[in-house]
Amino acid sequence: MTLNAFKFGIASAITAAILWLACSLLVMLMPAMMLSMSGEMVHM
Repeated sequence: MTLNAFKFGIASAITAAILWLACSLLVMLMPAMMLSMSGEMVHM
């Protein structure tokens, strides 16, 4: 089975865009909670 690089690239880009939009939406809706969570992830 071979991997179609073009389809894989498109699928990866779409997945990244969906995750980016979901995270952005969460930050807009709950900024304090998201800052608290991300601060703990990067040890701020």
